[in-house]
Parts: sequence; C-alpha cells; structure tokens
Amino acid sequence: WLHCAHLQMGGAKMAKSTGNIARVSDLLAAGVSPRALRYALISVHYRASLNYTEASLSAAAAALDRIDTLLAGLAAYHEDGPDDETLGILLVETRTGFGAALDDDLNISAALAAVFDLVRETNRRLEARRLSTADAARVIDLLRDVDQVLGILPAPDADELPADLQALLDERAQARAARDWAASDRLRDDLSARGIQVEDTRDGQRWRRAEEVPSG
Repeated sequence: WLHCAHLQMGGAKMAKSTGNIARVSDLLAAGVSPRALRYALISVHYRASLNYTEASLSAAAAALDRIDTLLAGLAAYHEDGPDDETLGILLVETRTGFGAALDDDLNISAALAAVFDLVRETNRRLEARRLSTADAARVIDLLRDVDQVLGILPAPDADELPADLQALLDERAQARAARDWAASDRLRDDLSARGIQVEDTRDGQRWRRAEEVPSG
C-alpha cells in the first residue's frame, strides 16, 4: 500500500519525460531520513495524490520526533506506584481503532490518528506520574506491535550508542551530579551537534536521535 495513484513533486506530477523525478536512492544519498521518507509516503491514502515537498518531509520528521520523544520518556520512566487502572482500556481502544481503520480500505489517516491519540494521552499520564514502570513497558509493547504494520519506529537496538557518544552522555551525567551546569550545557550541545537530543527529567537524563530533513 505504498502505491499512490498520483505522485507529485512540489505540486507538479512526477514524470520521467520532464525530469521531475525523485529517486529514493538519490534522496537517501542527499541525507533524507529513511524513516521520515517512509512516514511521508505511507501517511497519504493509497487512492490519493501524494505531494512530495520539503514541508511534507519536515512534517513527517516532526511526527516521528513526537513518537521518539515518548519512547525515550517511557524507556527512562520509573515509578513504583500502582498500575494505572484505566490504561488497559486505552490500549484496547488504540489497538481496536488502529485495526478498524486499516480494515476500512486502509484508512491510514485514521490509523495514525489512533496512534497519536495514544501518544497524547500517554504523555499526559507520564507528566502526572499516573503510570507504573510496568505500564510504561505495556505502552512500548503496543507501539512496537502496531509498528509491525507501519515500520516507522527506530530499531529496538537503536538505544545502543557508540562508545564515544555514550562516554559524552556519561560525562554529562557526572557534570550534572557535580552541579557543573556549564559543562552540562556544553556536553548537551556537543551531543546535539552529533544528532543526539538530551532532556533532563525526574527519571534522569534521557536521549533520542534527532530526525532531520536537509534543506535546499
């Protein structure tokens, strides 16, 4: 269902005769995120026209960043309190809504809406510390489950950093523990320049890889 009836580039229909063609290999070589490109391609119904622009890629990257931020927050979350009694209902509603949308002629917009309703509601519960550590794991499991269809999440082993980046992350944690805020900020900037976004939470620092869309 990656096929679209009409594929456009900047509002004009792609055609080999006009040279108005964007090959996936060329886009990836230019630095376009494979995940952002896939999201942009699947987020439009297969019967509709897909207008490929930098704006559509930026929107895709922003959507992925919302999910990545939640995943990072869930992975870092630790709360010894009781489970959220209503989380099970939310997870069932998400799974049901996602499946029903795809059964409705692959209504991808409604399917993604179900996912982002879960993202929004889970963020509220995280901020309120309503979830338990086990609850956080259950949300991750559901997101990974629906991603077997979407294929847009980072790989499960993507939480492993190269040794040099992990060393910077550890050094920053030590700087914060020592209240060396200048060093902490400098190391956060260094990590950001290398594509690693770091945030400080009640559960300690958490990180995620930034999804960037090249301009020009």
